[in-house]
Amino acid sequence: MKVTVNDAEKSQKELLVEIPYEKYEEAFEAEYNKIKPNVKIPGFRQGKAPKEIVIKEYKHKISVNALEKLVNNSVHESITKNNITPLSTPNVKDVKFEEGEPITFKIYVDVYPEVKVEKYKGFEFVKEVEKVKEEDVNRVIEQIREKNTSFEPAEDDYAVAEGDMAVIDFVGKVDGVEFAGGSAKDQSIVVGSNTFLKDFEDGVLGMKKGETKAVEVKFPDNYHEKSLAGKVAIFDITVKEVKRKSVPELNDDFAKDVDEECETLEDLRKKVEEDLKYEVDMMAKEKLYDDILKKLTDENPFEIPQSMIDDQALRLADQTLQQYQYMYGVSPEALGLNRNQVAESMKERAEFQIKGALILNKIAELESIKVEESDIDEKIKEVAERMKRDFEEYKKELTDRKVIGNVENNVLTEKIFEFLQKENKVEEKIVDKKEENITEDGEEKAE
Repeated sequence: MKVTVNDAEKSQKELLVEIPYEKYEEAFEAEYNKIKPNVKIPGFRQGKAPKEIVIKEYKHKISVNALEKLVNNSVHESITKNNITPLSTPNVKDVKFEEGEPITFKIYVDVYPEVKVEKYKGFEFVKEVEKVKEEDVNRVIEQIREKNTSFEPAEDDYAVAEGDMAVIDFVGKVDGVEFAGGSAKDQSIVVGSNTFLKDFEDGVLGMKKGETKAVEVKFPDNYHEKSLAGKVAIFDITVKEVKRKSVPELNDDFAKDVDEECETLEDLRKKVEEDLKYEVDMMAKEKLYDDILKKLTDENPFEIPQSMIDDQALRLADQTLQQYQYMYGVSPEALGLNRNQVAESMKERAEFQIKGALILNKIAELESIKVEESDIDEKIKEVAERMKRDFEEYKKELTDRKVIGNVENNVLTEKIFEFLQKENKVEEKIVDKKEENITEDGEEKAE
């Protein structure tokens, strides 16, 4: 067998294989001997038919099996003898088979890319950190208040207001006929939450306990239930109970309820401000890291196999679909999301991530950047303190879950980026995103 190895595009090896015809004849004979004992031909006992008759009857089947096994065995032998480590299933193309002539074909194999990183120092970057303002702190405090909202039973003569909860029975009809899903009993609704159609929720406003009212509701033209799209329905709504929205007062007691480490409202405000600053710094750091990787991938171009991109794109798609499941509580399919379609949209990002990781690993190798046990412990301790967890307990949990390796990878990445920030110029700039979106005449810019 003759094998010629060439470099191909996208980090592939091309193997040109030539097999002597005699090897095919040996494989054909082996396949014949395998099926002969089980062959049944009229006029002969099982397995006793003459060879020429068996071959005449089963030649195509024997030939196909012989050629398939010969090619498969040759693929394995060609790759092994040339010390090639495939990253995916080899792809066989252009098989040429003619009686009496050598069998030839090509093998394309994805291999680990050769990464040369020579330009990674002396560049300039800007780390833009968003300014945390008092209004940002106020916004988060209000969000915390909303999360701690409760609903207290209201007086019988109290009229439903925006934000209140009403317990209702309702029956919906279109053209005087009830429709599926248009009726319910003891249904809780927070008016203004947009859980129901706006016409419906607006109809509940001002109603009192025990009151019944007919409310006209127009379904949108693009309503998900096609039979109701664009239709007008009449809902007979009966209010059975009204609960006032009760938002906690902003005082020291509120702060203590929210966080036991806060004695006063001012303590809570400072903690929220610290958390926001940490958050915007993390976002700025991620953006800076992306900018650095973008520069390094542009300056140090190389190709990676399509199979690596496809695998990473599928992983990103799975993560995305899991996030949708968590956020909306419904299957991604119900939202019209398809795994393969999402993966297709992720391929550019997948390629960027893989190239970035390969570049970082190469820099770590060139600069002898390593992770020590103490580095891992320090990172675990940092996260444990932020989560208010005991260090030893948290470390044991990570060990039991076998995710210490993830921590090690994260620490290595951080150390590489710390090195890159020292070897390149990084200017930190505090920016006011809101002011950036305001034009000279005071109008907000269109996003």
